[in-house]
Amino acid sequence: MLITVLLCAGQSLAQEASIAGRVVASGGNFPIVNARVVARAAGIASSMRVATTDEDGKFQLTNLSPGNYVIRAGAAGYITDPALAATPATFYRPGENITIRMIKGGIITGRVLNKNGEPMALARVRSVRVKDEEGNSVRDGATGRDWTTDDRGMYRLYGLEPGAYVVSASFTNTFRPAPSQARQGSEAAPTYYPSSTLEGATLVNVSAGNETGGVDIRYRAERSYAVRGTVTGQAVQSGAQPGRTAISVTLSHAGTGVSVGSTTIIPATGNNVFNFEGVADGVYELTAQTASGTSDAAIALPQRVSVHGASVTDIVLTLTPMGSIAGRVLLETSEPPEACRGSKTALVQETLITARREVAAVKQPPSLASLLPVEAKPGSGGEFLLTNMNAGRYMLDVRPPSRLWFVRDLVWANAESTPAKPRSNGVTLKLGERAQGLRVNLAQGAASIAGNVSSEKADARLRVYLVPAEKEHENNALRYAETTVQIDGAFSISNLAPGRYWLLVREADAAITRAVLRREASKANVEVELQPCQRVVNQMLRFLP
Repeated sequence: MLITVLLCAGQSLAQEASIAGRVVASGGNFPIVNARVVARAAGIASSMRVATTDEDGKFQLTNLSPGNYVIRAGAAGYITDPALAATPATFYRPGENITIRMIKGGIITGRVLNKNGEPMALARVRSVRVKDEEGNSVRDGATGRDWTTDDRGMYRLYGLEPGAYVVSASFTNTFRPAPSQARQGSEAAPTYYPSSTLEGATLVNVSAGNETGGVDIRYRAERSYAVRGTVTGQAVQSGAQPGRTAISVTLSHAGTGVSVGSTTIIPATGNNVFNFEGVADGVYELTAQTASGTSDAAIALPQRVSVHGASVTDIVLTLTPMGSIAGRVLLETSEPPEACRGSKTALVQETLITARREVAAVKQPPSLASLLPVEAKPGSGGEFLLTNMNAGRYMLDVRPPSRLWFVRDLVWANAESTPAKPRSNGVTLKLGERAQGLRVNLAQGAASIAGNVSSEKADARLRVYLVPAEKEHENNALRYAETTVQIDGAFSISNLAPGRYWLLVREADAAITRAVLRREASKANVEVELQPCQRVVNQMLRFLP
């Protein structure tokens, strides 16, 4: 459940068309100057606004259309506070004023030396995070940094997220033969810290704001090979038409998930060939996927490739259409409860539909990208389309257009042929499956609750759960809600259907079931009855380990 900020009456149209705020450093609360702030329109591909902070850390993103936006900030050496980055993305609407808190990232320093211990200039040093701060596997090649060594062989990687990294050094040959001429890769395979292949690499631990020094890499020239092939499928043929999408191909190490190469194919140019060089012996996975945001999205299932003493060629990746969900959002037109009257008229375009793939349904540690939620913004008539959906089970979430609306129910127009039941927010899809007829009914009269949690366990990652106390709603997934407890103990949940609830504070657990929640919440017996449009603002809770 996402937090909604109430807009003040009397705001100008100019204010409502912008999102303003500050970027500050956590702890000292001082402004971060020249930070780049990006607003991405949720549910709309390639729709962004960019602003830069001034000397007071202030920014303003203007000319925004109605909808929901994800706000991200970037500044040299800084990262998003890990305590905030671990929570689901918060969406903002035009008219809101926000504060973005950042902290100093971690640093890795060292040198690249040859076999004689002499410094090597112009070596490309790359770091990739393979474990997060809690020690969980991270399969995402985009979580690191690159650097080129100076004349002393020195490098300095900064702005790193907390976790464990593999660090490598590599060189690129000036002469790059054509694929038909090369019997092995024209690039030498990377050397991983301290002086090994990826399988034998020593992990480098990084913490926020601290420097890990002395990470010296003793470079050794390793033979390398090429991995080549073609991408086929309907998406390649349709991509040959002007204006159609690009296809990205990624080669990752099977054991660690570290991305060792990626390339983009543009079918409109007649190109469907990929070629990765500088590949060391090992077992890898090849994947291909069309660019996100297209209605005809397709993906190639991961294909294992073993490289042992020779290049691997003539690989064929076949793209298969991805799944999608089509539906419509309906705003009830009945007269709102007395407590809700006088509020701003809601627009259906301000609703946001998201679908998040369940981790439990994935057989191996997934990439971060594969677990990002799929988003859709309804059109003026309420129609929406969720695309780019891999096979698996998804949980649907709806962010209503304002704090005064809640989800009455989710109904499929054809219950016999659709993969979900009314009052359930779970959907199971297969590749190529086109689920249609989902109707999202929104009603006025939503309540909200906010307050603080006191705890003697300062480092606990806590969540507040809202569990329906009424027997008739115990199996209604739409009546369950949860939110993360902030560093200062604050919590807030909005867009709640009126009714009786139990409040429960416990440590976060992604695998917890509704049955366990009901048992624990009924035992704690902290009950609240929410009236239509009621705003509870000072609810006090206590966490007892």
